[in-house]
Amino acid sequence: MTTRTHDEIAAEYAKDFGEADGFLVHRLTNSVSQLILQWRMFLFFYCGPLERIEVLNEASGLTARTFQNLLWDNTILNVRRLTDREKSRGEINVSLAHLLRISREKGIACLDVPYEELLSSCETTRRYADKHIAHSDFDHAAGRKISSTNRGETTKAIKEISSFVQLFHKKITDVSYELVPRTSVSDEQQFLKRLYLGNQSSVEQTSEKIRQAEAGDWDSAFQSIYPDWLSDDHFRDNPF
Repeated sequence: MTTRTHDEIAAEYAKDFGEADGFLVHRLTNSVSQLILQWRMFLFFYCGPLERIEVLNEASGLTARTFQNLLWDNTILNVRRLTDREKSRGEINVSLAHLLRISREKGIACLDVPYEELLSSCETTRRYADKHIAHSDFDHAAGRKISSTNRGETTKAIKEISSFVQLFHKKITDVSYELVPRTSVSDEQQFLKRLYLGNQSSVEQTSEKIRQAEAGDWDSAFQSIYPDWLSDDHFRDNPF
């Protein structure tokens, strides 16, 4: 199995599609792969067994909720970006519409229907992004109008995006593209395992400090087990 660098892959796309379209194919393929990775994180942390959320909340409920909002908003926004028109106000968008254009220019029309199905599956997600994330529509913010989406609709949209990009590569480059990132053990699952162990250790450390205090060993009870760089009270009060 051979691996290629980012620059080598970019050069290959530029050779096959030209400088501009090669950049678009490369960027869009990578963007969709990252979109899948990001949504996989969201589904793993927040849509699996409730114990996973409990681990996150025990470590920091505020941080867990912030991560949840960021993953959700960024995913929805990226779905919207990827399904933009080729151009807006004369400016080129880095959107999947270019893959459809490239396929047509090469005389391959079999992507037309899948692209229309893709846009249809993303319609609800795009509307939600327009009203709540890319912009903050007053009537929606005030509750006078409602545009909503959910996990199932977003998952379907991402699956359609993935299938479309895979079909593009199969028909245009004759490559079966695997878009789901093959991550190492240092992924979201490893992250949660470390948090779980940290939570367990924190409980044990607290019990031990109580025991030391009750035994009159105040020096040990109040001695920090953390390196200085792990905390900064002044930064927390004023991070600017």
